[in-house]
Amino acid sequence: MSGDLPVAGDWNNSGPAKVGVFRPTTGMWYLDYNGNGQWDGCGTDSCIHFGMSGDLPVAGDWDGSGSGKVGVFRPSTGWWYLDYNGNGQWDGCGTDRCINFGMSGDQPVSGDWDGSGTAKVGVFRPSTGRWYVDLNGNGQWDGCSVDGCYYFGTAGDIAVTGSW
Repeated sequence: MSGDLPVAGDWNNSGPAKVGVFRPTTGMWYLDYNGNGQWDGCGTDSCIHFGMSGDLPVAGDWDGSGSGKVGVFRPSTGWWYLDYNGNGQWDGCGTDRCINFGMSGDQPVSGDWDGSGTAKVGVFRPSTGRWYVDLNGNGQWDGCSVDGCYYFGTAGDIAVTGSW
């Protein structure tokens, strides 16, 4: 639908990434779970309510299990809420993950920054073209000497990540 945001991940641990969309007005995710490239409904594919109005989607293999999981970045606060256990629901910060990383105006990015097999959080700051990534995966900003600071892009760019 108009306003949906694209996402991608290996939702069922079969190897290749599959498509999906996040509807920021409702916090609903619609994921092509079976990977056939079309929407087959919630019974075959996956419908998940995770997030709230205004959140931005993030996806990653947060726990190293091989399957992509959902998460959201709340740009108004700089907080991340990650479905760490992959059950498609919010179980609180003790089971899932709450991370304060970034600030209002940042674009969320996720990636396996260190090749360990687990996705970590990061932000792209379009006002400066600067990336800040949690290289050590501890869920906090430790400064450019420990975590990653990169200049790549200019004002108005939209960040993308991948295993190029």
